[in-house]
Amino acid sequence: MIVADAVKEKIFVEIHLLRIFSRLVKSEEGVTAVEYTLIASLIAVAAIVAMSHVGNKVDQPRTTAVPQSISAT
Repeated sequence: MIVADAVKEKIFVEIHLLRIFSRLVKSEEGVTAVEYTLIASLIAVAAIVAMSHVGNKVDQPRTTAVPQSISAT
């Protein structure tokens, strides 16, 4: 009797877990969240690369001389 109850409980738990798993597989909400996270990550990486590139250009000292005819006196 105790063994039969334990087997029934185990089967019930397995069926319940299978139902949860099948709902997770059918659900697309998690997939959409992952896609948005990947897109946001790519945008962030592109922004960081662009800002560091522009920052390096701004930090470089000016090496070109201004011609005397253009400079203000």
